[in-house]
Amino acid sequence: MDDIEMDRDFIDELNAKACPLLFPTTEEVSVLREFLEMELKDKFEGEQLYHYTNCNVAQELLKENADLWCTHYRFMNDNKEWLGGLELISGILRAQGRDELADEVNSLPEKIGCTPWITSFSMNCDKASMWGMYCDRNKGGFALGFNRLGLEQLIDKKNKSSHDEYFLLPCIYDRDSVEKVLMYILDECHSDEDEHLCREGCEYELTPRILSRIFFLSLIVKHPSFDYENEWRLIVRKHDVYPLDNEGLRLLYSNSDEEKPHIVSGLFEKPLREYFTRIIVSPCGNVDANFSCMAKKKAKYNLNGLSIIKSSSPYNGR
Repeated sequence: MDDIEMDRDFIDELNAKACPLLFPTTEEVSVLREFLEMELKDKFEGEQLYHYTNCNVAQELLKENADLWCTHYRFMNDNKEWLGGLELISGILRAQGRDELADEVNSLPEKIGCTPWITSFSMNCDKASMWGMYCDRNKGGFALGFNRLGLEQLIDKKNKSSHDEYFLLPCIYDRDSVEKVLMYILDECHSDEDEHLCREGCEYELTPRILSRIFFLSLIVKHPSFDYENEWRLIVRKHDVYPLDNEGLRLLYSNSDEEKPHIVSGLFEKPLREYFTRIIVSPCGNVDANFSCMAKKKAKYNLNGLSIIKSSSPYNGR
């Protein structure tokens, strides 16, 4: 993917759509995470997370100063993806007869002033559907494995020492789980005396604090048809690039030739390659050549604890 010059009008257009809205604090997200761990226990059982990518990107990520690129939340693979979570949440509220709350949620895109950035992992270490989606059919690709607990420890450390904020959470695909988390957010905020909320009957008043938590929830809600991805998301809030500007930001060409803003995560303290726990070589492309290439990189960089494994998936690139 090639660098292109940042378009000032493009940045202004994004900023014009935003007005101030609170973003949850790390403490608030930690409380939400504890609830998710209880409701989605199976999501938190896996020790490894995988970043699927093609050969060219994998080579770049092995370099000395490499970092993971995060995409602006409005520009994920599906250009409507960022709205999907809000639509599901507003649909739940409307089904409960809370039409005014649903309308407030639907209006959130006009109120969002924070700038979260996202990079994706998967719990799947070797799945045909993932290879077909994220790897080049002719050249192949790799699934780069990370230790989830190691990432979480790094995030905890970073959040204590950095002005930026980092969150690692699993995506939610089923409506029932989304509804449980949504009701938890509303009830938890209602019980917080500092929120000065009023509740008449079964109705809630949506304060900016509640809206910010609902917005954050929408970042990890995906349509059930994508549940095969078993996605986890690293969500980054970069304070030094809001409002959006040229500092640390660039536009990259995606496979569809659309311009998408990306930014480096800034999370990692050592070369990114030192965080890899294993590398799965895709079943498409020249498997032996790709395996040999990674074995040479492992020796070159003295990555003695790194496992390199050929995929056992039947995917053949057709």
